[in-house]
Amino acid sequence: METGRGDQSDIRKYSFKKLLLISILSAISILYLSGQTSYNENIYNAFISGRMDLWEYNMNKMEEEYLKNKNIQGLYDLTYALYGYIAYCIVTGDKIKARYYLNKATKNVNTLLKYHSSQAEIYSLKGAMYGFEIGLNPIKAFDYGIKSVKNINKAVELDKNNAIVLMELGNLKYYTPRILGGGLKKAIYYHEKAIRMFEASGYELKGNWLYLLVLTNLGRWYSEDQKLSKAREIYKKILDIEPDYIWVKNYLYPDLANQR
Repeated sequence: METGRGDQSDIRKYSFKKLLLISILSAISILYLSGQTSYNENIYNAFISGRMDLWEYNMNKMEEEYLKNKNIQGLYDLTYALYGYIAYCIVTGDKIKARYYLNKATKNVNTLLKYHSSQAEIYSLKGAMYGFEIGLNPIKAFDYGIKSVKNINKAVELDKNNAIVLMELGNLKYYTPRILGGGLKKAIYYHEKAIRMFEASGYELKGNWLYLLVLTNLGRWYSEDQKLSKAREIYKKILDIEPDYIWVKNYLYPDLANQR
């Protein structure tokens, strides 16, 4: 069958439009991903510098980006940014901000459970949200504690070697009394395992604030357990990875020198 010149022209026009559309969509994807990467880098830099004002600013920009694009990986990154900021607010006693952002994070977790591929991590995140609820409303510690344990145990059932799941299991054990199966030594055990999994399971470790947080908690817990040489090794390891990490460089590591 012969194709006339008009048909050939139409085909060329169609092919050009299709190519243009593909190029535009690719450019949008690249811009989105580079923007998301930039926000994650900014969160990391805020973490190592202790600039929680910058953390909050970038976290809110991440939310704006997600609301425009509805990218599920963007929601995952945003929710972990919220996770870190909520913990900071609870520690510093800012319960108003903690409640505001915890409501957002809880809603995000429920969305992630429907769509994100790594459900083990999301269940551990949900368990953490109930832990934050205890921090804001201790009178309901028993009820929220049961829910936290239930979700973190579900995460362990789904993937017992997941670094982030093990991180949250360690956190749970740290805040659970020994008589109920928790305690410092179990917290240390699970954080040690989490670090091994971070380092062996293909996670991107450069610029990963969660990895640094696990190392930092382990150093603090070694110190609390009077394992000072191990704490020193961990702090040296952290500063080899990130020499500008203010919390370890200016506070935790120097304070260790004053302990005997």
